[in-house]
Amino acid sequence: MNSPIEYLKKCKIIWVTGSNFIDVDMPIIPYLSRRFKIVWYVILEKDSFFTEQELNAFISTHNVDGIVIKNSKRRKSYSSLKNYFNLISFIKKENADLYYINYLGIPYLWPMLLLSSIKKDRIIYACHDYIEHKGVKNQTLYTFTKKLIFKYINKIQFFSKSQQTYFRTAYPNKHTFYAPLALKNYGTFIENPIHNSNVFLFFGSIRENKGLDILIDASNKLYKLVGANFLVKIYGYSDNFEIYENRILNKECFDFKIRRIENNEIPKIFSTSNYLVLPYRDVTQSGVLQVSYNYYTPVIATNLPGFQEFVDDNVNGFLFEEENSEALFRIMYNIVNGKVDNKRIKDNLKAYVDNQLSINTIIDRYENALCLYLSQCK
Repeated sequence: MNSPIEYLKKCKIIWVTGSNFIDVDMPIIPYLSRRFKIVWYVILEKDSFFTEQELNAFISTHNVDGIVIKNSKRRKSYSSLKNYFNLISFIKKENADLYYINYLGIPYLWPMLLLSSIKKDRIIYACHDYIEHKGVKNQTLYTFTKKLIFKYINKIQFFSKSQQTYFRTAYPNKHTFYAPLALKNYGTFIENPIHNSNVFLFFGSIRENKGLDILIDASNKLYKLVGANFLVKIYGYSDNFEIYENRILNKECFDFKIRRIENNEIPKIFSTSNYLVLPYRDVTQSGVLQVSYNYYTPVIATNLPGFQEFVDDNVNGFLFEEENSEALFRIMYNIVNGKVDNKRIKDNLKAYVDNQLSINTIIDRYENALCLYLSQCK
């Protein structure tokens, strides 16, 4: 008779990752593939930050059983139906013990998946946003798809404890597990921050819910009091940046890169910043925070539950009241005027990251959940 460990090693897990979440699963898959028999299906769409060549190189380098599927069609296009049908056909033939789905594929994938012959009790859904972001496009489609998933799927992963808590209140009979996003490493770069060590970074796509206007207002007030003794870097894509640019009183204190930021640029951007500023109006979990923590760059963020999980105010970073530019200004003012021990904050952050967000700690959470679910399929 096989031991439980031998049995688990023989179990097969189909792992499906959508374009938006490739960087979420890339740090995880190589480790889990050593313990479980995983076949990784990566859906490569037009908006991906990765190329087919990069993904195939990653799969080869890490000896992962992976398959890249290109989907160049718009998600809502009827021609995408064929791609989803083929994907479901592929994974059905695998006859796996578990199917881990980190992909929404709105509007067609999940209705097709739930109507397929794949057993629903063998499906795990990786949920990034139980409570949807404010002003998200296709809100109706997202809401419909997730309600469908939550009705029929009983195994849900969350990347945020607060999101998991909200979900459990609404669905107390579902089984959930929590594993935070792994740190996102885009390469190493070490350089002393410039501009008197008062460099504040805003990074990522610029949307209304990200609160860039709050950071600009705080920076305007800071400039009136301390002059150009600090720098705010705004790096990310926007289709209406002129709205924000018009709020700025003195551009001497700002550095803009309003475009898509390439992966190979990221290490220098974070390594040469003192603080990442996240003045968000809502948050589930933040991939940008995980990038910042990988480079031990502390965070100044709104005091929303999704940030409170990772930022201990005045210990390893700072929290301020949501939509309160005055509160953000006070934190920035104290930093610029030397009233904050930046070394203490950074040392505390390093200790927190090394103890709580190490890859081994995160992998243990995945393994425990997968072992439990596989034992139930035995």
